[in-house]
Amino acid sequence: MNTKICPFLLLLFFTGACAGIAERNQQRIEIVLARATFDLDCPKRELKVTSLDGGPEYPASMFGVSGCNQRATYLYDLNSGTALLNSPKEIKSEEL
Repeated sequence: MNTKICPFLLLLFFTGACAGIAERNQQRIEIVLARATFDLDCPKRELKVTSLDGGPEYPASMFGVSGCNQRATYLYDLNSGTALLNSPKEIKSEEL
């Protein structure tokens, strides 16, 4: 009986861990968006966030944000739970 329970418990543990990481990533994206909306003076609906690290194994802590012909890089600070601008705002040249 123990041999049947063990794989089930492992599966339950790992699927729960993945869901937790996805939820944390989404929370961090919302925090980054709130900060980027102010820094880039751009509405949230026009911003696109890209995770620059992280993945299914661990939460992301570095994000790229682009919108309103600008882009910037943010770090999520674990100690304060805030997003920190980690690059100068860059104006993207319009493609012809």
